[in-house]
Amino acid sequence: MCDLINHGGSCTNEASTTLIDKLQLPTRVHPTPYYLKWLKQGSEITVSRQALIAFSVGQYCGKVLYDVLPMDACSLYLVGLSCLIIT
Repeated sequence: MCDLINHGGSCTNEASTTLIDKLQLPTRVHPTPYYLKWLKQGSEITVSRQALIAFSVGQYCGKVLYDVLPMDACSLYLVGLSCLIIT
């Protein structure tokens, strides 16, 4: 199960509610909430929260703004250096 999906070719970056809850990360209201169906089986969900998450890969450090949502499924897509998936 993926907890974090960051993909340069995607229109969104996603973080699971499980990750956010376990790490007690702060969230904020999404400025333009939207609906998704492909990440949670059997229902459409409203994406209404975001979290700014810091990460590092080797010596590179950065922060990415993620949309927070429950995830039931995971796919791994590795596209050059623009993709980071943490499980």
